[in-house]
This record gives sequence, C-alpha cells and structure tokens, in this order.
Amino acid sequence: MQAPVATGSDAASERVVSFWAVPLRRVALLAVSVVAMLVAFACGRESGPGGSGGGTPTPGSSGTPGGTPTPIVGDGRDGSYVLTKTSSWSNCVSLVSASASRLSVTGGFAVTPGDLLLLWQVQASAVAVAGDTAEILTLDTAGRWEVAVVVTATAGGGGPGPGPGPGATSVTIASPVSFAYRSGFTSHAQACRIPQFHTVDIAANGTLGAPNWNGVTGGVVALVVSSSLTVDGTITASNSGFRGATKPFVTGQNGAGVSGEGLDGASRNVAQTANVANAGGGGAIYHCGGGGGGGYGRGGLGGTATTNATPTPIPGKPGAGVATAPARLFMGGGGGSGNNYNNQAGAGGPGGGLVLLFAKTLAGAGGIRADGGAGGNGGTDGGGGGGAGGLVLVYAETSTFTGQAFAHGGNGGTANSQHGPGGGGGGGFVHVALTADRVSIGGGDPGTDGTSALGAETGTNGAFVP
Repeated sequence: MQAPVATGSDAASERVVSFWAVPLRRVALLAVSVVAMLVAFACGRESGPGGSGGGTPTPGSSGTPGGTPTPIVGDGRDGSYVLTKTSSWSNCVSLVSASASRLSVTGGFAVTPGDLLLLWQVQASAVAVAGDTAEILTLDTAGRWEVAVVVTATAGGGGPGPGPGPGATSVTIASPVSFAYRSGFTSHAQACRIPQFHTVDIAANGTLGAPNWNGVTGGVVALVVSSSLTVDGTITASNSGFRGATKPFVTGQNGAGVSGEGLDGASRNVAQTANVANAGGGGAIYHCGGGGGGGYGRGGLGGTATTNATPTPIPGKPGAGVATAPARLFMGGGGGSGNNYNNQAGAGGPGGGLVLLFAKTLAGAGGIRADGGAGGNGGTDGGGGGGAGGLVLVYAETSTFTGQAFAHGGNGGTANSQHGPGGGGGGGFVHVALTADRVSIGGGDPGTDGTSALGAETGTNGAFVP
C-alpha cells in the first residue's frame, strides 16, 4: 500500500490506518473493477464528469457542466484518514509523454498496481493571442484530463530513443490514454496519484492543502473516498494555482510591469501590458496597475495612474475568462505586476488551484476553497493584479454537507494617491451539492489609491453548478 506523502504531520494529528492491502495477484481483477467504474464516469472526455445532463459522454463531445455523475469509489487501499492540523501532499510528477497505455514520468514516482492517477495537461503553447481578453474557447491541449489505473511501474533505462529519459519511470495503465500529454519548454503535464481512502475526517481544526504550483507540478488536492468524507475543517487549493508576476527587476522609464502565469506556458514575467490567455498583463509607464488574472470569469483591468499625462499611461490588461470547466481543468490565472518606475511595484497575486473530490457520501460543515490571492501593494508605483479563483469539483452519491465552497478572485493591490491600483481577479468555478447562498464565486475587488480605483476593475463572477 502506498500512503500519500504528507508534510507537517504527526501521529497525534494525522492518522492513516490500513484498511485493505491488495495482494499483487489480485491486481488484474482490481484493475478491471476500477476500469468498470471509470467507464461510467468517463473522466477526461470533453464533456467532463457526467457529460451533458449526466449521461455517459463520448470522446470529443462537448457537453455542459453539471449533471449527475457516477463518482469513482476506489478500493480504500489507503485506509482511513483523520486530520486535526495543517497538512499538504506532494503526489504529482511531471508527465513527460503518454502514448497508448504507456506513460513516461520523471523519477521518484511511488506508485503501485491499482493506484489511480490524475493525468492533466496543465499548460500548452499558443493557447491564445496575447492581448485578447475575449473568453477563451480554444485551448489547444491545455486542460485535458482523465483518470487512469496503474498496471505496472518500472524504472527507466535512461538511454536514447523513445523510452523514458534518465531517472524517469515508465508506467503502464489499464486503458490507452484518451489524449496526448507532453511536457516541454512551454507545455507542462503532470501525473498525480489520487489517494483511495475508506473514510476521511477533516476535523474542525484541520486543513488539507494543495502544494503550490511551481511551474512543473502542484496546485491540486484530489481524493477518492469509498465511504464517508467529512469536512468540518478546510480543504483548500487557495493561492496554489498559476503564479502571479514577480516584482520587475528593472526600474525607471524601462520599469515596465510584467505578466502573470496562465494556461500558455510562456506567459509569466514577460514585460508587456497584454494579457496572455488567462494571465493578467503588467502595468506600463507611468505607475499603472497590473491586470487581474482570469478564471471562469475575466479578470479586471489595472488602474491608470494620473501622475503623468505623457507618455500615455497604459494599465495591465485583464486575463481572459476560461468557460470550459469541468470538461477542461484549469487553475486561476496569476495577476500582472504594477509598473516599477520607483522600484515599489506590487507583484501579481497567485490564482487558485484545483480541489477534486470523489466520495460515496459527503458530510460536515467546513469549507472547501480555491480562492485567488491578492495582488501586492504598489506604493508610489502600480499595484499588482489579483489572482483568479480556481476550481472546486466535488462528486458524491449523497451529501449532507452544510458548509461553504469558495472560488473567489483575489483583490487588486493598492497604490498611493494618483498611482494605479491593480485589477481584481476573476471568479472561479464550483460544482458541489450546496445552495447558492453557501457558495462564493465572485470576482475580486480592484485596489484603490486611497479614494479611487482610477479605472481598475472588479473581476467578473465565475460560475456555480450545484
């Protein structure tokens, strides 16, 4: 049995109890049974979980979010889990390539036969034209995903040719992949082991978080629970999504703001006012604010400084909205930085990541979150744009959950008088069995210069499908 890799845990606060260790001779039967569940669920198809109206989607179809999905039940191999403190798991590795039933991943991936893997193309190249803030409808391969069942895993030989590279691992899965996955200079895919618990109890003082996206892996917390998932504490991927722009290194007249990170893998820290896909653009001379990142909803435009009339000040453009969840998975776009004329620019806020939960029953009164982070304050330069909300996707056969779910955009950073504040991040996407008053998918507020937003905009709302 391969238990999840946890950080910050101890025996008193975080317990993983063995429930069922599956003998290797039963791997084939286990794989068949799990595949049968996945056929009904049809993860990774273009219509996403449940398809249009909850039917069984076909490859390449384009359904609508929601419906009544058939959840993945799992076999409970990771036991029962109780959490009473803060913890996060690092279960993801770079997915170098995928062909037929073979995956090539980076080394150190501890998986065993029967494990479930989330395969996810997080970023691709040429997703959208820079500066286009219209809703993104064509994503290239970005956002494609599916759940696979491990059959075998072997160390790579490290030689030339089509096999895994040095230190890589070759993983064979039960069925051929539905899509092509690859990682390269501007494209990043990841494979994440999804723990299969029997029961999970997140106590009121417990927080289960996602590791931050680092440009290669992270940004997701995923669980499969064969019996009851109780959330009285918090499960969160807030601030764990696409990274915000850093504070620019250059100052003075050339201290242009830089863009955040998004679905296009070449988007981050480029000196430009243009957004790149759902990444917010940076504020231009003089002292303008950065644009908010895009989630399901578009981000907000950065604020225009009024300290100089010439050259014409240009605020950072907002990251575009991505109305494709859950057929395509995405994280909230990072906000752009403010202009850095006086070396006081605010950095962009990070987007929210992905919370992906499958359970037989869902209970509790806690919170499930994937909020975007706030943009940095700009002082006598532009404020940073807020990060966009991410995705909260919860699929359960029955639910008595009375808590709350959030995928709110982060607020834009403030600035001194007449200096441009940052735009708010766009709202994310939530699918969970709750009433609308228990869900927050609003866009983040713009920053101000103390009295005015100076044209900085609120991010637009995301979407909620119960």
